[in-house]
Amino acid sequence: SALEDFDVPAAGEILAEGHWSLSRDFGVSLPQIDAFVRRCEAVTGVLGIRITGAGFGGSLLALLQGDDAEAGLREAAAQSLPKGHRVLEIPGFCEGAVGWTL
Repeated sequence: SALEDFDVPAAGEILAEGHWSLSRDFGVSLPQIDAFVRRCEAVTGVLGIRITGAGFGGSLLALLQGDDAEAGLREAAAQSLPKGHRVLEIPGFCEGAVGWTL
């Protein structure tokens, strides 16, 4: 409902809270993933990030705002992900989000 209401900051908070609940309350994250999430949370323009698909290798979903957020996220990945891991690119996957103004 936060996204339907264009409340992007609230949606980011929900993502972040979801990650830490999955990590703390359900134990479906790893220390390395949690460290990467902390690094990403410090990147300007990362509004929220959480693990998804835990138990099957997992992926991270991030909600970004601003031109530099993606570059910052990629830099965080380069600095903290083990060799062989990468930021998955899905061209056009979230095109509808482009242009939202807060």
